[in-house]
Amino acid sequence: MSEAEITDLISRLESFPKPKDKAQCQRLWEAARSFSAKIETEPNLQHRLLSAPLQLVIPRIASDLHIFEILVQSKEPISTTELGLTDSNSYMGRILRYLAAQFLITSPSPRFWASSPLTSFLANLAYAAGLRFGTVCVLPSEATLPALLSNNSYKDTSALNTTAFQLGHGTHDSFFEWLSRHPDDRNDFQQWMAETHKRQQSAFGGVNLSELLRGSSLPEAPVFVDVGGGNGQSCAEFLDMYPESASRVINQDLQATTIGTQSKGIVHQDHDFFAEQPVKGAKIYHFRKVLHNWSADECVELLSRTREAMGRESRIVVDDIAIEESNLDWHLSYVDLTMGILFGTRERTLDEFKYIFERAGLTLGRVVKYGKGSGEHIMVLS
Repeated sequence: MSEAEITDLISRLESFPKPKDKAQCQRLWEAARSFSAKIETEPNLQHRLLSAPLQLVIPRIASDLHIFEILVQSKEPISTTELGLTDSNSYMGRILRYLAAQFLITSPSPRFWASSPLTSFLANLAYAAGLRFGTVCVLPSEATLPALLSNNSYKDTSALNTTAFQLGHGTHDSFFEWLSRHPDDRNDFQQWMAETHKRQQSAFGGVNLSELLRGSSLPEAPVFVDVGGGNGQSCAEFLDMYPESASRVINQDLQATTIGTQSKGIVHQDHDFFAEQPVKGAKIYHFRKVLHNWSADECVELLSRTREAMGRESRIVVDDIAIEESNLDWHLSYVDLTMGILFGTRERTLDEFKYIFERAGLTLGRVVKYGKGSGEHIMVLS
């Protein structure tokens, strides 16, 4: 391309409006990411990799100071001093310049700051929780991964007795045991997971479960039990699709009665899914993004406890990521590695899931892939 053509292309890209269609946005983002890799120079690659931790740490600092919230609420650019900080030559001023350089905020004029299209996302309180969780729980764990793998001959993390999380936090506790002893971090994790769940496509909108709900010898028996359901968001989504099931929908988690969102028609029940399942003969026992947190042996154990409670018409519905070896999706790769870092587990293929189900005495029937590009699948077990 000539210099004039490149200049014209850059000009058109800089003025290109953001599409309203989410799928188009995603396609353009992926194309831009791929194109960036083609034109990236060695110095830019070096700086990008070495500066990666700051992409989490610096927004966390700004979030703690409510900078994103202030800028979103302001109709006019705000000076550094108006933000309650010292002048722009201070360290905080340098942090603001970094945020603007990353397009997380803008700088319309020297020492003045305003929101960018991304600032409103970061002003969300759930994002603030996610940034805290990332810096406190994830980042120290990621930093120990090279040593953990090197000291163990690069074995798969699922074969090790110690996780990167345990090494990074100097603890023998599992991730969830550690969270139970750190309530502030547990609250951040739960808030961030709830926000993540909201952004994901609901399986109930794309997968018809009506056939599993037809008829019952026990009309008042529980219809839907969400095992490990957190604050009950999956139960609420289920009720949106099947409102006739109100009061027969149960959300179970270790602290479901404490963290459960109060919603008409949902019963919250404290339950450890490694213990005996107290709800017998429900139509559907639902596990959403639960199994990827646990080893294969632990998955067999918790599924066995549920199988023991099933009636003739009961089914287990597993809603989880099933990866494909040929799919090099960056997000699935990131989630898979994070599972290994925090839990010593992994995202699984359908064959790996099937082997676990067979060990638990269950038969895999219907499989439906939903959520374009997310790898999410519904797996129905009997």
